[in-house]
Amino acid sequence: MKQRTETSPPLALVIDDDFTVRLLVRQTLENAGFEVAEAEDGERGVHEVLRFDPDIVLLDVMMPGKNGFDVCAEVRTLPGRTRTPILMMTGLDDSESVNRAYEAGATDFITKPITWPILAHRCRYVLRASQALDRLSRSEARLADAQRLAQLGHWDWDLASDEVHRSPEALRILGLRDDQATGSYAAFSELVHPGDRGELEAAVEGALERAQPFSVDCRIVRPDGVERVVHEQAVVECDGAGYPIRLHGTVQDITERKQAEQRIRRLALYDSLTELPNRQFFKEQLSHSLGHADRLGQL
Repeated sequence: MKQRTETSPPLALVIDDDFTVRLLVRQTLENAGFEVAEAEDGERGVHEVLRFDPDIVLLDVMMPGKNGFDVCAEVRTLPGRTRTPILMMTGLDDSESVNRAYEAGATDFITKPITWPILAHRCRYVLRASQALDRLSRSEARLADAQRLAQLGHWDWDLASDEVHRSPEALRILGLRDDQATGSYAAFSELVHPGDRGELEAAVEGALERAQPFSVDCRIVRPDGVERVVHEQAVVECDGAGYPIRLHGTVQDITERKQAEQRIRRLALYDSLTELPNRQFFKEQLSHSLGHADRLGQL
């Protein structure tokens, strides 16, 4: 078989001890645009999975030596084979065999005698579903990488159940364990610094009352005692009657940014040599004092 590229037709591996079945499957799938490889028993089938890296496997259940259930389970343990579509071909239509096939890792099954015009359509359908899952998995992986780089996590708060579901990055930012991905809003509120808790609660209450987004910075104290500054923002989801039912939000660790802003401000307001307040500091303080006196009518 020639070397495959990204533009090559999908490759199907047929594992069946019946030569006639393999021949008919090959003819059916090749006419449908597939490339086809074959294996005449389970032991050889596992070897061919490693050799050809097929896009889909059609696997007979009843074979001498290693049966289809064992082959399927073994293929699932191979690196990168956890999501390879495996279509079990079986003359066994009892529920126990079907359940055993799925437990072994089968994606789908088709019973013998095979309806040949349907076989190609079934393979294409299973393959498209697998490819869609692969794209989703890659997209989720890229999103997780982007969130990790941006120190940005996301969360969803179901108001009816008071359950907050947090992403892995949100857990990392808050210093929580993986088993704390789901919890109450009050559990998160306990992490907020007491000096900032009132501002956050007011922002959330205002958002729920007006069904509008909120955005606020606050300090959190993680379970390990480390204090961080986070930026919280969320949008409100309402039902058909306009009542809030859910909040979708993000949490971003902005500690370094806040620290940099403080350093810049200190450089602007204090003399770098003496560390005494400079002229700019005096002007800001004077402006603040004059404004305060004006509001009190003391000018």
